[in-house]
Amino acid sequence: MKFRQRYLVFRLISQENLSEDDFKLLINSLITKMRELYGVKGFIYGVPFLLKAHTEKKMGIIICNNKNVHMVRSALSTLKEVNGKEIIPYVVKVSGTRKKAINILQSYTPKDLITA
Repeated sequence: MKFRQRYLVFRLISQENLSEDDFKLLINSLITKMRELYGVKGFIYGVPFLLKAHTEKKMGIIICNNKNVHMVRSALSTLKEVNGKEIIPYVVKVSGTRKKAINILQSYTPKDLITA
């Protein structure tokens, strides 16, 4: 049985700069939080992982199964810090294709990144 994947384009609101390692630590924290919240049931359809990170925009793409999108979103929203840096995670969009998710990531311009 093949599981369908979903791509969560997310943004981290933070006053500090984030590195590629911070995004990797975020995914590890996300997996730990999912285990705390949902136990083994959270991993029936697979573990979420990071597809791409854009450190300048503080955005990334998480791949997960379509059956546990709600679990990943709720676990992500409970994360408050990564590597000692305070963050507020925000899911921008959920996509069904990798190409569309990458296009969203590249074209998204948050209001606080626009300079006049």
